[in-house]
Order: sequence, then C-alpha cells, then structure tokens
Amino acid sequence: MENPEKNLASIENVKVEDLVKIRESLEQKILANQKAKDEDVKKQLVNREILIAEDANIVTLLEEAKKTAKYFEDQKQVGLLVDKNDIAELDNLQKVVTALEAQRENTMQKYEAIMSNPEVYGKVIDEAVKMEDKRKTEVDRQESEKMYKEMAVEFLKKMDDLAQEVVSYNKEASEFEAIIGKLYKYIDLAEKKNPELAELRREFNVNLNTEGVTPNVWAWNSNFLKPKMASANYDLVSKYSKGLKLFDFKKKSAVNSILDKKEEFMEADKKQEEFEIVQKALFAKFDEYNKEYRDLSKNEHYFNGTNFSHMEIKNPEVKEMFELFDRKSKY
Repeated sequence: MENPEKNLASIENVKVEDLVKIRESLEQKILANQKAKDEDVKKQLVNREILIAEDANIVTLLEEAKKTAKYFEDQKQVGLLVDKNDIAELDNLQKVVTALEAQRENTMQKYEAIMSNPEVYGKVIDEAVKMEDKRKTEVDRQESEKMYKEMAVEFLKKMDDLAQEVVSYNKEASEFEAIIGKLYKYIDLAEKKNPELAELRREFNVNLNTEGVTPNVWAWNSNFLKPKMASANYDLVSKYSKGLKLFDFKKKSAVNSILDKKEEFMEADKKQEEFEIVQKALFAKFDEYNKEYRDLSKNEHYFNGTNFSHMEIKNPEVKEMFELFDRKSKY
C-alpha cells in the first residue's frame, strides 16, 4: 500500500484526497501519541503516590532507628555498654540508619524526576489548588453555620421579648376598645331619645373607624384611627345641638346626654394618641423582625436541613408570630 506521507513534491497532479489521507494519518498518530502521553502521566502520578507512601514509611523507620542508635551510643559513652556483642549490635543499628538515609535519598531523587515533568507538576498543582479551595469552602461553611445558629438563638430571644410586648399591647387595645364601646353606648342611648341622631350616628361610624384597634395583634393592620376621632364626633353632636329650636326639649335632652360627657370624649382622644404610639412602635418591630426572619429563613440550610420556622419554640405567642411571618412571606 502506498505511503500517504511520501514526498508530494515528486507527485504530479496532487489530489485533495491525497492531502486528506495524509492529514488523517498524522491526526491518528497525534492522538495515539497524546493517549500514550496521558497514560504515562497517569502512571507517573500513581508512582508519585507510591513514592510518597514509601517515603513516609522510611521516615518513620529512620526516626526510630536514629533514636535507638543515639540511646545506645549515649550508653556506650558513659561506659554502660561495654559488651562486644552489644557494641556490634550498635554498629549494625548505625548501618541501618545509613541504609535508610540512602534509601530515602534514592526515593527523593525518583520523586524529583517525576515532578520534573511539567505535565505531572501541573496536575499536582491543580489538585492541590482544588483541595485548598475545598478546605476553604468547608471552613467558610462551618463559620457561616456557626454565625447563623447564633443569630437564630438571638432572634428567638428577641421574639420572646416581643411576645411580652404583645401581651401588654393586647391589654391596652382591650382598654381602648372598652372606651370606644362606652362612647358607642352613649350614642345608642341618645339615638333612642332622638331618632334624628341616626344620621349623626352614621357619620360617627364613618369617623369612628376602629380598623386597626383590636386585641388580636396578629391582624397586623397598618391602618390607624383617624386623629382625634372622639372629639371630632363630639363636635358633630355639638354642632347639631346649635340648630335645635328652643322648645325641642326631648331632642336637647338626648343631645345633652352626649354633650355632658365631653370630658370622656376628650379623654378618649388622649388615650387614642397614647395607644397609637404603642401600636406604631409594635408594628414597626413586626416589620423589622419579619425582615430578619426572612433573611434567616433564606439560610435555613445552615440549620442541618431544619426549617428555621420549625425550630423548637416553647412560647405559643412566638410560635404564632412565626406562622404569621410565614404567611406574610407568601405575598
């Protein structure tokens, strides 16, 4: 069979097929050479590991042999080792040390010869870099896990404190609702005496918007009462009274039953202002803690696969807040 790599200069009418054959032949040789080279690198890497293990074993033996030889040499120096056979044994130990040192030197030369191959050296360096990156990644993971677990413990403490504030808030909310209920009662009684107050009652209901005033803090409503709603509604009744005729005694009696309670209406405004301060501060904390909760939940993989919201929570109020945070995180 004709060699496709023969000198083309001596061939007339060279065809593309000839060039293709030459290229394919050379590519096959290149691939074969590369494969052989790769196999040789793999073999050298295996030999390198064998040499490392051998050197570790030699070092262990050498250290023990040196330590033993030194001990008996010291005994000989102080005259405690005098028997000829014992001295001969010491000489044998020193020969063992020399042999092991020579063996280690030979092993190191073989190791250096393997590492002189640039491709072997490159593979070793790449593997070392990967191992170091893996080590650093594990260290970072452990540090992050420790940090987030500490944050979780601290967060639970803050939630316990918040639960106590919720108890206090619920108490104030109930007290304020009682005040509002009392004002409604005055309106109810007055309306029975004067049906014309029904329209005022409608306006009163609009202005007396109690949305956001509830002993159930879990509503987490950001809509607050209208400023000075009690006095505003008192003013409605006062304005209505000025339009009554002189002899509208029954109507005036109904109106006066409200106007006589001016101090209570004004006190309701004051109570409202105090309550809103507490309410806004509490809801601000809810927003702050909800954000912190979400940040911690995003890193729940640091809690060994346990969802942060399912950690052991003894306080029922805190547990309910966690459930609330979960619900709000869906919107």
